[in-house]
Amino acid sequence: MKIRLRRPRSAPPAATPPVQQPPPEQIRWYVPRKVNRCPSCGESQWLVGRALAECGHCALALPIAR
Repeated sequence: MKIRLRRPRSAPPAATPPVQQPPPEQIRWYVPRKVNRCPSCGESQWLVGRALAECGHCALALPIAR
């Protein structure tokens, strides 16, 4: 007598919700020569590059206002 083993059915992959961008008037910017608080963690230490500024505490990146 042969024993047939059944494979467990795998669940379908979970659908990831699409990333939604905030409206342009709600985008936060890093403003040079101003005290900038991180909208995520509230810290004010930034690593500033040419196009983005990254929070030194939580690594949230913001575009730099020109």
